[in-house]
Amino acid sequence: MGTTALDPPLKIAQIGAGLGGLAFTLSLLDQIKRHSTSGIELVVYEGAKAFGEVGAAVGMGANAREVLRHLGLDDEYVAISTPGLSLEFHWATSDFPRVICPDIDGSEKSASHRGHLLGILVEKVPENLVQFSKRLVSHSIDPTKSSLAITLTFADGTTDCCDVLIGADGINSATRDRMFDGTGISMKPVYTGTDVTRCLVPIGTIAAIIGDEPSKHPQIYLGDNKQLHAVDAPSRWPLYEVPDLPYFNCGHIVLLGDAAHGFLPTLGAGAGVAFEDGVVLAALLGHPSITRYNVAQALQTYSDCRMGRTTYIKRVSREEHHHRNGIHFKANADLVKFRESLEVLPLFKEWTVAGATAEAIGAFLK
Repeated sequence: MGTTALDPPLKIAQIGAGLGGLAFTLSLLDQIKRHSTSGIELVVYEGAKAFGEVGAAVGMGANAREVLRHLGLDDEYVAISTPGLSLEFHWATSDFPRVICPDIDGSEKSASHRGHLLGILVEKVPENLVQFSKRLVSHSIDPTKSSLAITLTFADGTTDCCDVLIGADGINSATRDRMFDGTGISMKPVYTGTDVTRCLVPIGTIAAIIGDEPSKHPQIYLGDNKQLHAVDAPSRWPLYEVPDLPYFNCGHIVLLGDAAHGFLPTLGAGAGVAFEDGVVLAALLGHPSITRYNVAQALQTYSDCRMGRTTYIKRVSREEHHHRNGIHFKANADLVKFRESLEVLPLFKEWTVAGATAEAIGAFLK
């Protein structure tokens, strides 16, 4: 295929370089290389001073592994991750204190440290592509300009301009706040009334409490279990949700990942769904037919393709959260209901990069 050029180049500003953001970054760079596109300029702004190993475990399903294979990173991921073929739930007060959920999502479920996962993505990011200590404060649009109509203002007082703004800036997204400013709709994250404690514990410490074999597999403890007191200096994290947005884009501005649909971590699906967002959005923006005149249509297509799936997963995550934290398993019917609630998991196995991107591109070109 010949070189595709835009004159002047289409400048894309990406706010945020977390997991979903970097999945978009690497996917778009791959698209640009594949289609020999010379008319797209990508700039990535990150509020942190550097990439860091912040966070604890990240659960990964079949959909996330699909994206890692697509990015050529599956071998690297296997080296830093731990597979989990089944989940064990433990309730302190229950007629069924130990519930084993079988491997209903295939053998793809696994987990890794967030920092290690971020690290294998960072390794593929070109040097100097990401500008650090750039926290977005606001953006404005000049409707009289045909290019570089979006002006970005950062906390350090600097500004920049772009044609397309990608908000991958997390659950407290400044991009989202500004996008809905003036609409009368509050899209601030909502506290769910639940806090969690997180920490990293040496595997030997856990094995001494629950046994060597159980320590090798995912274990989930709820209620006043003695296992929950076996950690030192845990950090406390309040859980928030982003309200269901009416749209993920407005003109040349678009959201992905937690900025678009931040939901509860009950299913361990947040990173995988953000990965999905990234590759679908990159397939559209990196398509050879993209121009500054149809880019808003491409972003609308992304929004249309992603909203239904992400809203459904968010709702199931919320329902499962309430179910796990409110149930005591006093009857077999409760156990059946709990197992049924996990039947949503195969929808991650059924998702493919090829299928999702083909659907989006087909809708865009229709």
